Amino acid sequence: MTVLDVANVTFGYTEVDVLENVSLTLDDGEFLGLVGPNGSGKSTLLSIALGLRRPDSGTATLFGEPAHAFDDGHRIGFVGQGVASNDRSVPITVEEIVRLGRFPHAGFGRFGPADHEAVDRAMETTGVAELADRRIQSLSGGQRQRAFIARALAGEADLLALDEPTVGVDAESREEFYSLLNGLSADGVAILLIEHDIGVVTEHADTVACVNCTIHYHGDPSGFGADVLADAYGTAQQVVHHDHCPDHA
Repeated sequence: MTVLDVANVTFGYTEVDVLENVSLTLDDGEFLGLVGPNGSGKSTLLSIALGLRRPDSGTATLFGEPAHAFDDGHRIGFVGQGVASNDRSVPITVEEIVRLGRFPHAGFGRFGPADHEAVDRAMETTGVAELADRRIQSLSGGQRQRAFIARALAGEADLLALDEPTVGVDAESREEFYSLLNGLSADGVAILLIEHDIGVVTEHADTVACVNCTIHYHGDPSGFGADVLADAYGTAQQVVHHDHCPDHA
């Protein structure tokens, strides 16, 4: 099933287009990495795909419905920029964070057995079960990141939309995070990830899309090379693949 479909989308905040005739799809269980230079329109494209903005022309659909009218929000888990390094003063535990993901199902009533099971399962899947009683401000960046992913999973999300969630996360935690995403993708969760580290994306994602106003590449990571980078970034670039050592850059 096609989870997300952006077709011939053009959008501009002013008279200058940020996105021009952009088309992109995402299917069940697909892990799509979205890359491009700063200011290239990546976050704008994500907001249109999720129905938060309406394109000037073209269409965006979620699970076959117009994205701007899609109202089954529990099917989408969103983790925004800086989630691992934002304000740490909120006095809330990991379990309380994860429980928030169940409110679209439980409403304002009491949690039932299915809700408790979903929360426990999400924390086990993301490896934060042992941190359930810890305050979120006491966690490392990688732990906080996994707690917010658990919140999305507790809501039984079919789509994870992640906007540079690894900012402020150390290299070792970042590798653990990508292993988690690969496992979720294998379980059928569709993943759309905006990431600045091209080497990591091409190593872990099923599909790579490179955007800078238009789509410069959309396909298998193996075909994403220096020519695409030069076209999209405007200067000579090179994809750097990491060695998985804890101290890699």
